Amino acid sequence: RTTEAFSTGNRYKEVDRDRQAGVIRSAEHAFSKDGGLAVLFGNIAE
Repeated sequence: RTTEAFSTGNRYKEVDRDRQAGVIRSAEHAFSKDGGLAVLFGNIAE
């Protein structure tokens, strides 16, 4: 095991600013029109 995965030393070189195809999108470019949020818990969240 390692704690490196969640270390603050692991960072992306650039911030994702793509609001059309990035992770955080504008409402006009959403993944789906009805939205949604998935919250994982238990073994599947590990």
